[in-house]
Amino acid sequence: MERPVARIIVSHGDMVEQEVELIKPRMTIGRHPSNDIVIAHRAVSAQHAALTVSASDIQVEDLGSTNGTFVNGQRIARQTLADRDVIKVALHTISYIVGTAPSATPVASIEVLTGPNQGKKLALVKPLTTLGSPGVLVIVIGRQEERYFIRHVDGATRPRINGVEMQGDEQFLNNGDAIDLAGTRMQFSVSA
Repeated sequence: MERPVARIIVSHGDMVEQEVELIKPRMTIGRHPSNDIVIAHRAVSAQHAALTVSASDIQVEDLGSTNGTFVNGQRIARQTLADRDVIKVALHTISYIVGTAPSATPVASIEVLTGPNQGKKLALVKPLTTLGSPGVLVIVIGRQEERYFIRHVDGATRPRINGVEMQGDEQFLNNGDAIDLAGTRMQFSVSA
């Protein structure tokens, strides 16, 4: 029997900052660069928490952090994790996911390529994600069965997909599509 693949997804608000497969017996989380999972925020302790991987389970342990470690809203000292548990470390959310293989459902994200949010990645986990500035240009990215679509909602200007102004109010997106929202460039990507 194949051992389930365990991973965590670290996010701050709607932005996914990192995704880490739990392959080492012990992985530390903290602000200091010596940690396996570094969260560079002043509310995160230098050595905040640790994930311990054994043959039977995975546990999270608070390492005496100042602001505490929470699992599903409860402050913990040490706890065994279950699939889809949510760990909070300061303002960061760490989603714990177990699966024998990557999900058959594609997971999409938008990476901001230009502007003040350059380098940020937004996971498209909600049924509909709204982007843009009201009165200038507003779009919605959503999911219809196994495909993602973009819909023009508001604004005199229209989004550009791969350098071409969007025709109509809605179209499907493909992996790698470049989206231009009134001068802010983004890239849409899907991972299986």
